[in-house]
Amino acid sequence: MIADHIKRYLVFAASLLAFAVGIALFTRANFGIIPPLCPPYVLSCIPGQELTVGMLAIMMMFVFVAIQAILLRSDFTKRDLLQIPAAIVAGVLIDLAMMATQSLQWDDSLTGYLIRALQLIVGLALMLTSHALLRRCHEKMAGEGLVLAFARTLKTSAPLAMLVFDFALATTGLIFCIFYFGSIKWELIGIGTLLSLLVRTWFYLKVQRDSARLWNSPADNDDSQLPLSGDTFAQGKFPLVVTIARMHGSGGRDIGYMVAQRLGINFYDKKIINETAQNLGLDSDKVAKWDQNTSFRSLGRADAVFAAQSQIIRDAAQESCVIIGRCADYVLRGRPYCLNIFIRSDEDYAVTLIRNKDNLSETQARDVIRLKNSARERHYASYTGGKWQDPSHYDLVINTAKIGVESAVDIICNAVNNIK
Repeated sequence: MIADHIKRYLVFAASLLAFAVGIALFTRANFGIIPPLCPPYVLSCIPGQELTVGMLAIMMMFVFVAIQAILLRSDFTKRDLLQIPAAIVAGVLIDLAMMATQSLQWDDSLTGYLIRALQLIVGLALMLTSHALLRRCHEKMAGEGLVLAFARTLKTSAPLAMLVFDFALATTGLIFCIFYFGSIKWELIGIGTLLSLLVRTWFYLKVQRDSARLWNSPADNDDSQLPLSGDTFAQGKFPLVVTIARMHGSGGRDIGYMVAQRLGINFYDKKIINETAQNLGLDSDKVAKWDQNTSFRSLGRADAVFAAQSQIIRDAAQESCVIIGRCADYVLRGRPYCLNIFIRSDEDYAVTLIRNKDNLSETQARDVIRLKNSARERHYASYTGGKWQDPSHYDLVINTAKIGVESAVDIICNAVNNIK
């Protein structure tokens, strides 16, 4: 566990370094700066102004984090605070990279233009590599965090929010340029700025297509075009779907199975893993091992598993069913006739259940429970950006330590009969 965290943050550090070096090379080409850094870069070039571009970038990113906290409120997590030290490190690295690349500036000859163009391309490639590494370790910098916060608040797609964000910052930099210098300086905001905007937009659109993780908007889950099956619910309009997220040792899986049996509808749990394995052409045991695994070595494979499972969940929801875990409440968010349940329990209750089921000692049972719940919490946060145990994600939260499994089944079935 500790080794995985170390590797994750080493990748995070590598992404910041690639970002800083990419910024420096891109800037030294004198074709303009990338949109997110337009304001601090223009301000850093004002004669007599002593703050560096890195210092000004840190200040700007602090503002971005503060705006995120205001927009997200309770959804702003402790993990999001990592953007603050990341901003400081990124700013320092940018200044160091700018100092190290001072000599990499070329004249306006044909050879100079060719070298500058190559420099710009290498810098842009390094910045895209940085974004890919950040996505791989499930972290984000302040700019991307603010874009996601706006996308969630305004219920729009992240690529569109990113395009507007980049355009707004480039425009702000352009205004600063005209105000302080009396004209547009193309070496500060020029063709490189435009190229960067287009490439960044392409990159995030590609991310949206390739992953079901951060970029899905509620509109993506519009079920108005779902084909109706013979097994429909609520006057034949939509099938009923019950999603159950559960703490380990709460009896949530058994509850889901009993609800499916009582209602006579499909039940999905390990079945999702098996279907995912078939879709990916992989062994079921390997997929089960990667499922809900956020360790460094499995990150790329886990993304593929999550994307495949999300599609299976959407396909399964074309008929009435009960779906256990796999962030199904998030994947099907905004869908009519979907009842989202969270099953929890006190730890002592869970320990008793797990000890009896798996023949473990009390200490072993507690360790397993905490490990499983921690993994589910990280998995949910990584792929939804939300808090796994946040009651606002669910229609019902049931504590089986208080009412038991049978009563929980009764409550859910009664809720199904009254769903609107």
